[in-house]
Amino acid sequence: MLDITEEDAPARIAMYLLEEDGGVDVVVHNAGVTRDRTLGRMDEHRWNTVLAINLTAQERIDDELLAREAIRENGRIVCVSSMSGIAGSCACRR
Repeated sequence: MLDITEEDAPARIAMYLLEEDGGVDVVVHNAGVTRDRTLGRMDEHRWNTVLAINLTAQERIDDELLAREAIRENGRIVCVSSMSGIAGSCACRR
């Protein structure tokens, strides 16, 4: 188990993929969270957590994998999202 927001997570992921399999053909970013609040009611800590998991960690992992050439030639990076990423949470909850 690995917290993808940890500082050393991208390096650990890249190292594991290179040592165990010599690299990777496909990376699928499927981690994501929502904090069940509309943007206007979300406090700064929750907002930072959402961004760290849903966006920043993915970019950091990709940068590390590309820098170490851990993604094989013709490899692909796939990012998955949910409707929460587009529409947000229901504003009708109180």
